[in-house]
Amino acid sequence: MNKKFYLLGLCVAASAAFADAQQLPNVGFDDWKEICGESMNTAGEGSTYVRPGKEPASWNGSSVLQNVLGTDLPFVVVEEVSDGENNFAMLKNGNAMGNTMPAFISLSTPWVFVYGTNLSEMLNYASAGDGGSYGGIEFAYKPDAVYLKYRRTATEGEIAHVIAYLWNGTYKSNAPTSVSGSKPDFVYTYSREMENIDRVILGKQKEAETVIQQGKLIASCDYEINANTKDWEDLIVPLNYNEENLGETPDMVNVIISSADYWTRGNMKANSRLDIDDVDFVYYSTLTELKVNGEAVALEDGEYEYAMSGTELPTAEQVAATTKSQFAEAAVSVDAANAQVRIVVTNQGGKDVDGEILHTYVLQYEKAVEAASYEGYLNIDMMGSPLAYNQSAAIEIADKGEGLCTFTLPDFNLGGTPFGDIVVDDVTVVEADGVKTYNGSVDDLTLNGGIVADVVLNGTINADNVCDFNINVTWNDFPIAVTFTTDLVGEDYAGYLNIEMGGVPMGQEQQASVKIALTAADKCTFLLPDFQFGGIPLGDIMVENVAITGGENGEKVYSGSTVEDLVLVPGAITASVEIDGTITADGHCNFKIDVLWKEKNTPIEVTFTTESLSGVEGIDGDAVAVYGMEGAVAVSGYNGVVDVYAADGRLVKSVVADGDVKIALNGGLYIVRVGSDAYKVFVR
Repeated sequence: MNKKFYLLGLCVAASAAFADAQQLPNVGFDDWKEICGESMNTAGEGSTYVRPGKEPASWNGSSVLQNVLGTDLPFVVVEEVSDGENNFAMLKNGNAMGNTMPAFISLSTPWVFVYGTNLSEMLNYASAGDGGSYGGIEFAYKPDAVYLKYRRTATEGEIAHVIAYLWNGTYKSNAPTSVSGSKPDFVYTYSREMENIDRVILGKQKEAETVIQQGKLIASCDYEINANTKDWEDLIVPLNYNEENLGETPDMVNVIISSADYWTRGNMKANSRLDIDDVDFVYYSTLTELKVNGEAVALEDGEYEYAMSGTELPTAEQVAATTKSQFAEAAVSVDAANAQVRIVVTNQGGKDVDGEILHTYVLQYEKAVEAASYEGYLNIDMMGSPLAYNQSAAIEIADKGEGLCTFTLPDFNLGGTPFGDIVVDDVTVVEADGVKTYNGSVDDLTLNGGIVADVVLNGTINADNVCDFNINVTWNDFPIAVTFTTDLVGEDYAGYLNIEMGGVPMGQEQQASVKIALTAADKCTFLLPDFQFGGIPLGDIMVENVAITGGENGEKVYSGSTVEDLVLVPGAITASVEIDGTITADGHCNFKIDVLWKEKNTPIEVTFTTESLSGVEGIDGDAVAVYGMEGAVAVSGYNGVVDVYAADGRLVKSVVADGDVKIALNGGLYIVRVGSDAYKVFVR
């Protein structure tokens, strides 16, 4: 069999660049807003105010700016605290006019109901105050849990909350606008229509509130923290998914962390403090149960390799793997050569508790005492004349113990004529630094057709099972030099790659090399190893049966394409590749490598040359340059508005460029509109 090289899947690589989209923003609270956002007071005709103090970037706090007798009084309950090099958020309940003010942060907008037009009314209705949050951020994934670190010093009887929920559609309801009566018989009027209030989405609205429109709640959690802790504690809160909405995709998410009893204002205690850090979503990519032929494997947390008894490997169908997440997938494969069963558990691309997006379980069985097979290529030369180029072949090594083995090259053929097996017994094996060295010989080996030959063998196999063997055969004083290698044998050319996707540069002056491996006098295999796209390693591009024709002045012309679509790794993604190029007599290369990403019908144009193309500017000679980089899109040579759209068409950012500008973005694919032109840009 011919060894195949696979190009890593462009789609999966692109999705990997989007990994932060599955996580929460500003996870470690390292960034803080110097000017906070606005909150709403729903009382009367309603009013907004800019919250005092500071807030974690991308989050909103519950600090309040209270107007008392015409004076704005700040009540800051969310603060930035530094513990050495680490920043975290301190939530500490406040006190105003004898009533507790809850400290919380959320991804939504806080609202309050503080009623009264004079001091007497404000004092009378202070305990009738209300509040919460509404809205959230756009989100389209299904995490398994919420993770955070916390420590707590709270007044006895206080309850802190960790709340999260995902939904789609829009909830509409009325918030309070006025109150009458006296404690405890307050009578509220609800007449301010608002969207996506937290307690409405979670079904905690009061009877007097009118729910005008319902969305669909997909998942939620509401965890209560009761105990005080001197040291930081890790907390993982699972999200509970509604069975009736399990097939739905979220539109929005909100997370609320509160130092107070968020739902019951009468239970709130002043000065209760909750420190929080590293708030993020968890996407499990592990197993809870693994069975082989109905027998359970005793899984342990954090362990992914298990020794199994016996040499008989199960089939993939005999392995039953249960994932911890209902949204994760477990792919089972059997590696007979290494006596292993591998179970790769992948999630939606988000981070597990250990920061990984996948985990591989390996069941290691005992290796049978039998020949190990290694696939590779033969090159055969007889008296200085090549007889075979990169001929697909395999060798077998049967361990005999005590530093000896039997070497077999089965089905050896020369010029299309079969000669049978070349077998060398009692080959010595010496291992050092992970490399096995083989030496052996056999005299008067009888091959098909009555041919008798002597064979001298030497070679190595390294820790990665890469083989390099010399098999020197002497027949009637005619030397036949046979080499067996794991990798193709050919000529390497160092140079530069330039890459475009949809006409947009995705990589320029990228150092690389190509290999030309002859398979016949006029045929070769073209190999571009370790191809990188946008800084992401994608593997090897290989095109077999490339035709070689002669050009002028000793130039060679190469042309070929993949006969079968390449399977891009991982997943069922396919691509086709076309190769056209030349190599001059003095070794100068020019190759055009056209990759068509079939599912997206997107061309990726790659050129390789042994000469640098430095000095070529812009796109198609345009003075305006638009390109992706680490964490940003760069635009140069342009004055005016630059609009950045997500791959699904949503406007992400709009900035005004003055010559040069860098626009900070999460990794992914974007459409950048500059004037009347649009560019596809990949951000690492």
